Amino acid sequence: MNAKITRTEIVIIDTVSHNSYNDLLFTDKSGKEYKIGAKRAPFFEKTIVANMGVELSYAMSSFGKEYVYSAKQVKDILPPPAQWPAQPVQPPPPKTDSSKKVDSEEIKIRSMAAAYAKDLVVAGKIEVKELLSYCEFFRCYMMGKNVEAEARRLGQ
Repeated sequence: MNAKITRTEIVIIDTVSHNSYNDLLFTDKSGKEYKIGAKRAPFFEKTIVANMGVELSYAMSSFGKEYVYSAKQVKDILPPPAQWPAQPVQPPPPKTDSSKKVDSEEIKIRSMAAAYAKDLVVAGKIEVKELLSYCEFFRCYMMGKNVEAEARRLGQ
């Protein structure tokens, strides 16, 4: 899906790091902070490198929030090669917390439940604020759990 670009800006990247959620965090030379969520961060890690000029393109999400849609290095505003880093910043290894591990089957079920709930929003059958409740309903149903209480709560 191609999003409509709302604006672009050219910045020179100063620092690049990751937080505990593995979001890509970076600042420009003026000190402005940026964040790209963990889900999309891998697409930007080779482009957003310290001391590089980058053109950021923004788009609006379906929830009305502006986000970095694309980034490309801009060659004509780069610093001299002597200042370039030898290696791009590598993301930290993901933290493993055995108490929060979810098996791949659970991840598939959650993904399908979210897709089904999203389809109800798109079809106009439920409001966006009800999305998470319906995700949980579908997840319980697909896991073979008793969904009667959840259905009553949702008014079905």
